[in-house]
Amino acid sequence: SVTGLGFSAYVDPAGLADLQLRMRDSDQGIYSIRPRGLRPHYGPIVYLQPLNPENLAAVGFDMYSEPVRQAAMRAAMESGQVRLTGRVRLVQDGAKDVPGMLMYIPVYQGVQTPSTVAARRQSMKGWVYVPFRFEHMVRA
Repeated sequence: SVTGLGFSAYVDPAGLADLQLRMRDSDQGIYSIRPRGLRPHYGPIVYLQPLNPENLAAVGFDMYSEPVRQAAMRAAMESGQVRLTGRVRLVQDGAKDVPGMLMYIPVYQGVQTPSTVAARRQSMKGWVYVPFRFEHMVRA
């Protein structure tokens, strides 16, 4: 089943610091990114609806830090098209081994998808994404 609809930003370390300040200044509180660490790029979950406890716990997770998620995120960014991950464990499911997948839709600055891979990387803002549990989706 679909567990939500969210947005994940695409930022470098300077952009991450700006994002954290913007979140704090908009009364969102302290916006902590996990896992911690310095990386060239981040893809943290900025928001995820509906606002239930499981989805709220996922906010701040850097999906770009995980190889399976990053592969799909990068493919969506570079192609300008929707991409699915392979099997992942959704953050919302905690330690439970429930197979999940994520669908990523790239979001660029401007109204049109840039025409080259280099231009898409340059104007990338983030991804609208949909997490879902695989078994529930197949049954439906």
